[in-house]
Amino acid sequence: MKYLIGLLLILFSQGYILAQSLPIIPLPQQITTKSGQFVLSSQTSIRFDLGNENAGLAARYFNQWLNS
Repeated sequence: MKYLIGLLLILFSQGYILAQSLPIIPLPQQITTKSGQFVLSSQTSIRFDLGNENAGLAARYFNQWLNS
């Protein structure tokens, strides 16, 4: 679960999305980098596959962590 949290933090961090070194499995076929930043707000949603219990646990943990 720590790996998933770390991965989410990397994705939301500015400047870490590099196609050759992005630690995502499976690696996306295409990555487009743009200038600017992503800001988490009360309007930001966390989505996951409802059939995947581990993804649900990770999403709830991440949400609790963000709210603390």
